[in-house]
Amino acid sequence: MIIAPGTAFTKTWQLRNDGNCAWDQNYVLELVQGDALGANTRIPLTKVINPGDTLTISIDMTAPT
Repeated sequence: MIIAPGTAFTKTWQLRNDGNCAWDQNYVLELVQGDALGANTRIPLTKVINPGDTLTISIDMTAPT
């Protein structure tokens, strides 16, 4: 997908807990490296994700100028 410079867009990820413990509200999705593109660098989980469950997270971002 081509996005024009400075354009706002929404990026969506689907995460699956392949571990053996639940992810609760103490867990966060955190940017480790790269440009945050105007988004928060830490996104806390809003519900419990049990092993084998999936979570869809959408984050508003802005394309670099």
